[in-house]
Amino acid sequence: MSSSPELCYRSVRELTALLRTRQLSARELMSAHLEAIRLWNPHLNAIVARLPDEECLRLAESADARFARGEPIGTLHGLPGRSRILNPPSDFPGHAVRASSATIIDERFGTGAAAAPGGRAAYRQDQYAGIRHGSQTYNAVYGTTVNPYDLTKTAGGSSGGAAASVAAGMLPAADGSDLGGSLRNPANFNNVVGFRPTVGLVPMAPDTMPFSDLRSKGPSRVRCPM
Repeated sequence: MSSSPELCYRSVRELTALLRTRQLSARELMSAHLEAIRLWNPHLNAIVARLPDEECLRLAESADARFARGEPIGTLHGLPGRSRILNPPSDFPGHAVRASSATIIDERFGTGAAAAPGGRAAYRQDQYAGIRHGSQTYNAVYGTTVNPYDLTKTAGGSSGGAAASVAAGMLPAADGSDLGGSLRNPANFNNVVGFRPTVGLVPMAPDTMPFSDLRSKGPSRVRCPM
């Protein structure tokens, strides 16, 4: 199967089935999404940090090798991966990512465990995770993320970069967390599905954030079937 742009708009269920039956390679899938990122991200400003293309493709080839060996794998194995800058430093392996607030400009997130095996990107969040600015995604460090349906409109927030990335076909799905609507609002703004999992379904402890017992986290943003 070729690495056509059409791959970037298939559902996660379809893509994982194609990967597991080896009708599609993780490298082909990664190549298609890298091309979508090159095409759309300059207009959207939704992904602010990622590994070099060569490293993403190497990780995808490693995922293909595990498929070929028949090793036990997770459900999302082989999909291009991503993580929110609000997440802890361990979600950003191999490179540093500046925090989104100009007041903590020297804080950088470093190395650690992989968010997903196929390759990784850091998507946009609003400064202070949307608490200060409403349902928007902009800050003094990275600028503004816009809506793929209308570049003059907001992508919502706080994690508008996640929803915009999925809607534009740059990512097959995206994670997030929700205290006051950060999963639900951007999904609504970008015509994708976002839902707030049951609090505690995805463990978050230990967590020093206020109200952490009310916040919910999970892989909770996918495209709507057309």
